[in-house]
Amino acid sequence: MLTEISEAIVFFCMSGQPVRLPGVGILAPKITKDGVYGLNFKMDAWLKSEMNVKGKFKGRLVNRDMIGKSVDEPQAMVPPEPVAEIIPRNVSPGPMISSSTSTMAGPVISWCHR
Repeated sequence: MLTEISEAIVFFCMSGQPVRLPGVGILAPKITKDGVYGLNFKMDAWLKSEMNVKGKFKGRLVNRDMIGKSVDEPQAMVPPEPVAEIIPRNVSPGPMISSSTSTMAGPVISWCHR
């Protein structure tokens, strides 16, 4: 039965007509600027309201603590990546020094530039 519905959606949407599925929503054809066809989906009001009933969702949420944060807040929480130092070609780097007495988790690396 779902295969038949899928075939009907393709048939009507490729004819330029939206398809209304009662209790589900409306599927309408779209085309991107690159000529790729797709579907826009507008969820039925009843279905949307049922999906948003507080406490009804019983699944597992990843990153639940990010709900309600602005776009900039999660990015500010990510530690910055270390920046690689650029060494000029005419200068050879000094030796890599590893210290076992370091309080850091890994070896200490230093470069001599001149």
